[in-house]
Amino acid sequence: MKKLFGLLALMTVISGVSVADDFTNLNLDSHWRGLHGRGYENRTHMTGQEVRNQFSGKLTLDDEWQGSSFNFDFLRKDYYTTNGSYDGNGWDNNVYFAKDFSKGPFVGDMKLGWKYKGDSGVGHGNEFYFGPTVGFKLLGQEGTFTAQFVYFNDIKAFQRDYKDAGTEGIGGNFDFNFNGTILEGRLGTVSYNLDIKNHLRDATNTKYTTSDSRNTVYLDYDGIISYDSPRFYGFGVGLDIENEYEMHTGNGWYNNGFYLSPKASFKHTFDTSIGKIGVMPYVKWDAIDQQRGEFAESDDTYSGYGDTKLRAGLNISLDRN
Repeated sequence: MKKLFGLLALMTVISGVSVADDFTNLNLDSHWRGLHGRGYENRTHMTGQEVRNQFSGKLTLDDEWQGSSFNFDFLRKDYYTTNGSYDGNGWDNNVYFAKDFSKGPFVGDMKLGWKYKGDSGVGHGNEFYFGPTVGFKLLGQEGTFTAQFVYFNDIKAFQRDYKDAGTEGIGGNFDFNFNGTILEGRLGTVSYNLDIKNHLRDATNTKYTTSDSRNTVYLDYDGIISYDSPRFYGFGVGLDIENEYEMHTGNGWYNNGFYLSPKASFKHTFDTSIGKIGVMPYVKWDAIDQQRGEFAESDDTYSGYGDTKLRAGLNISLDRN
């Protein structure tokens, strides 16, 4: 809770002093996760706990360079045992500069950024990337395509998008995103989001590992269909249906996860002198978490339930657009 109040205070101070260059939005999300062990019979038996604090935002830099911005997304994860004992932490950060462009029918931005991911006692990995994101329309649906050159460096027992840990090399990200509204009416809204990621990795140095240095493409195809009810005095319920397929072509590993997650929240928005502030407490539960896949370098397959998560948290946002 101290971390939440600290981040909230930082969020308020930042928004108050941003005059010349403007923070157009800030978002703070803090939530607790209760993990329930593999196997349907363990749904009522908690096997671990996790607290996540995520702080993200966008700072426009129009005074220095018209159409440019600095963007950040910091995620801190603290792990606990079932009895509340501290069990380590992790980070997953993304920081980048972006410059808008418009060329004929193409509208998008060019990004130069750095991603960092790590877990205590395991290792960490870096990814530096550069490339454009372009918007387009396909069959009446709006989408984006991202192409990026990547340098990556994983340290010892950690891996980001490469199939083995302890490597460095180069690669490319080729990603698509589609999202939009399917139905909207007095009974609520049905929307969708589809992420298609294809990350090519070529390891040029296999330090700290006995990797065979084979190229690999990390595939991550994640689709979500969401139902959100109309809000009644700020209260609303909903349901997320998600299917995520992941694969490393270099070692044959793959996993398909299917999730059915009911959710509920309360949201209230305040108009203030510094912008529109939204406050939303929420709960969400993976009622179904079905996993199917194949182990790396093996023909052995598996099927069962993953670590079902119960989430309870608070989201605070500032919108100055």
